Amino acid sequence: MSFAPKDGHENQIQFALEQGIGVMISAIATKQLPYPSSSFEMVHCSRCRVDWHENGISKEEFASDAIFWQNQVSNYWKLMDVGEMDIRNIMDMNAFLGGFAVALNTLPVWVMNMVPVNMNNTLSALYDRGLLGAFHDWCEPFSTYLRTYDLCMPIISSIIIEAMEKVAY
Repeated sequence: MSFAPKDGHENQIQFALEQGIGVMISAIATKQLPYPSSSFEMVHCSRCRVDWHENGISKEEFASDAIFWQNQVSNYWKLMDVGEMDIRNIMDMNAFLGGFAVALNTLPVWVMNMVPVNMNNTLSALYDRGLLGAFHDWCEPFSTYLRTYDLCMPIISSIIIEAMEKVAY
């Protein structure tokens, strides 16, 4: 995961994102890093106070999340009526355990998994699965460039999920 200062290297950041390399734009000096403890084997930082978070998730929760999203992903592509190559960069705005990203692993996409700061701290579980992600407060703007993401997966309520299941069957 690479960090870049706000508007410091616009062309390089956009190029990296287009190539599927995880990059975040952040004013690192004024913000707590949005990652749990043990997210990276090595951290190189010019500052010494890196504040990390901790969390543990059960195997049952992983399995339930994976099964749910495996069933949903095929329905999404049908409802959106897009080809497998039409979408490359996806943001899951409420990633929970990363089941959505895992369900997409057969497609040529990469997913930026966001864990809202007001939800359960599951970011360390995402990293244990080998996924990219960060914490974010959706009451604040997300610093990125136009057209970075082809699809933003919003925070989904059970009402929307029920409606999608009815349409799919």
